[in-house]
Amino acid sequence: MSAVRKLSAAAFALLPVGCALIVRIISIPVAFVVWVGALCSWILVGDGSVSLDEELRASGVRIERRVVEIEVDDDLTFAGTLEETKLITSASGLADAQFQTIPFNPETQTLELESAHVEMPDGTRVEVADDQVVTGPSRAALGAPEFVTSSAVTVIFPQLRVGARTSVRWKFEERGTSPFGFNFCWRPALTLPLDESVIRIRCAAGAALRHAERGGFVVADTVEGDRRRLEATLRGWPGYPAERSMVSPRDVCPLFEATTLATWEEIGARFHEAVAGRIEVTPEIDALAAKLAGGKSGVDAARAIHRWVAANVRYVKVYLQQMDGWVPHAAGDVLRNGYGDCKDQVVLLASLLRARGIACEPVLVDFERAYQPLPLCTPLQFNHCMAYLPELDLWSNPTSPWLDLGTLDLALSGKMVLVADAKGRIARTPAGSADVNTVRSVHAITLTKEGRIEGTSTIEVGGRPAGVLREFLVNSGDADRAADDLMFESATFASGQLSSSDPADLSIPLRCEGRFAEEARVAMGPTLHFTIPSGLEAANLTRLRRLYDGAERRFPLVAGAVSVSSTRTIRLPERYAFAPPPAGRELRNAVASYQLTFALASPAELRVETRLRLEKDVVSPAEYRELESVLQAVAEDLRTILVAESDGTASPR
Repeated sequence: MSAVRKLSAAAFALLPVGCALIVRIISIPVAFVVWVGALCSWILVGDGSVSLDEELRASGVRIERRVVEIEVDDDLTFAGTLEETKLITSASGLADAQFQTIPFNPETQTLELESAHVEMPDGTRVEVADDQVVTGPSRAALGAPEFVTSSAVTVIFPQLRVGARTSVRWKFEERGTSPFGFNFCWRPALTLPLDESVIRIRCAAGAALRHAERGGFVVADTVEGDRRRLEATLRGWPGYPAERSMVSPRDVCPLFEATTLATWEEIGARFHEAVAGRIEVTPEIDALAAKLAGGKSGVDAARAIHRWVAANVRYVKVYLQQMDGWVPHAAGDVLRNGYGDCKDQVVLLASLLRARGIACEPVLVDFERAYQPLPLCTPLQFNHCMAYLPELDLWSNPTSPWLDLGTLDLALSGKMVLVADAKGRIARTPAGSADVNTVRSVHAITLTKEGRIEGTSTIEVGGRPAGVLREFLVNSGDADRAADDLMFESATFASGQLSSSDPADLSIPLRCEGRFAEEARVAMGPTLHFTIPSGLEAANLTRLRRLYDGAERRFPLVAGAVSVSSTRTIRLPERYAFAPPPAGRELRNAVASYQLTFALASPAELRVETRLRLEKDVVSPAEYRELESVLQAVAEDLRTILVAESDGTASPR
């Protein structure tokens, strides 16, 4: 089962760094259908997945016709074909249309390219030559050499140009059976128009195959003799431009799904069987658990164990057999190796906790910005494993080394999950809270008589922002570079130095301190005009631009619940005094609130306080206007000009 090592903070717009979240599909014996009918199938790449950013940028191609035919045997093995014709409508589509890649597992699957050609705009047909078809390691195998054995076939289309069509026909077969039965799910790409997609699935008339569809699919379900035929057709998908910080297209695109599974709980129970035997308390694990816990128990012991696993077990995907996507390695092996994928890390975590008498249950979840479950129960819903501690009611995601026990990434919050206990049960992770996810900064700022703005900043963070900032500081490597990056988007020419508590040590609350100086100076004279200085700010309000779309929203927006507050004390040089400051403002609605206040501590000292709260992780299109009103207020206030007057004795520089 794949996982994403990075924090899922791509839409957490206020913070200094965002991480693209890779949408991945778990690898199980029926995965060839998943790969062929991949959720992001505008072009098939790697292990059946494409990054969310890649899909949202896709353009310049129209899918004219796409046909998948699958013949399912009584043992739920299957064979079939995929045909696809694409028209390159603009130069932006040339790069994406150049290749088509389909992965396969050579142990149980066969894949054959039956035909491929390019039809030029003048009707000339150019066949794909043998040397333009390459078989090699899949993207997954390249990402974890020596551990992943899947292969991939890539077609390189020749002489592409705008107006050309690419056509390809694949033949595939799956010979391995799966305890999860037969599962299929497909949707079009968000941004690419599609004329027609046809999915045909044939199986035994009595097969327990269920299907569901949404968003324009028309399904015919018929029986001919002893064979049942499903035909799902989607026509005229126009494709839509991506919107800033939107949810995963999986939540909003038309979708067709078929599965032989009956309940979600069945998946959880079967995963429990795969995991239970790998949780073990070896002498080494028992000794390590005692060392980590020391004299602690309960939450304190669990937190110490979570921190150690998150910090010391590196994420490595280690698939060797077809069920390795679901079956973890034994905890003792994970401890000995010091690496493992998400389920391996959870197995070691559960073993260490068991050694201290603390219950821990594996949890299946999807680690992307999709918040709506698939219509039917299927393992395709999940691509990640984390843990739940039922006696403590706490969640743990040890693949995120920057987040403490009980704090979940944005893409894991407010999600339907499947707790893999003996019976399997549906649960829901807590949504993000602005009371927990906090950023607080205090700035002491001086305007010198030479017109230079300089000062000091302190930053304190909690919850998810602490994880994002910890990762940012560790990856910066250099304190001065970190300071420069924090000030980069404030549109000021400034330099600074930054120090912090150890960002890699989750046991220490993260606190940053630094100094800064702006290089662009204020013109000194009888009257001064200057904008509110920024300073070293971990949650710079200019980054809210990433949440503003300027039009009617069609799709939900992933904002990330957070509370950001900042206090700036600005001191003028001798013989200057502030003119009466602006009145400030306050806005409040169900989605967000914002407050800006000005207060004179003395004629030469002004205190400026800003407070912003985003109350929801996900904002619906209907709620967007409420958020937009707050974003616009913040944007207007960023232009505020402060005015100061000389008493007549100050000298201009």
